[in-house]
Amino acid sequence: MQADCGIFVIHYAQQVQEGKLIKPMFDKEEVFEKSVEIITTLVNHANNYSNGLQGVLEERRKSRTKAIIPDGYNEEDIISL
Repeated sequence: MQADCGIFVIHYAQQVQEGKLIKPMFDKEEVFEKSVEIITTLVNHANNYSNGLQGVLEERRKSRTKAIIPDGYNEEDIISL
């Protein structure tokens, strides 16, 4: 038997939040359905990378002034988002 703790925790938390009777076990179909639901939610979320976060990060990069480089470091040593 394979355990998928992350799916169980998410499903359990949703049951608690919705005030449902908490089931201690789920069948394979329920685990698959919950996985699909989570993936669909993340892919379609307004702030996922392709749906908006990429643009937000690019705007932040454009709006930043040049970084202050501490003594002893070169520009190549600095990583900035």
